[in-house]
Amino acid sequence: MKNSQVAIIIAIAVLIGYTLVKLGNSATYSDFTTAASAGGDATTVIAFLDLDAEMTFESKSVQFSFGAVDKQGKKQRIVY
Repeated sequence: MKNSQVAIIIAIAVLIGYTLVKLGNSATYSDFTTAASAGGDATTVIAFLDLDAEMTFESKSVQFSFGAVDKQGKKQRIVY
């Protein structure tokens, strides 16, 4: 085998490995109910900012809290 052929095979193997790692770490989209029952697993919640809820920022602890509504209509207080 030529050196160029070996390099191409190694590059393809690296690309396949990278793709598998990225697919294995993909997050699932959920609502607040599903995320609460995830048991510590990382989930991504799709929600919208609740403009009627209070938004507060604590400068001493650098903590921001706001209300959000998920696609099922459930309201949740978010602390960031």
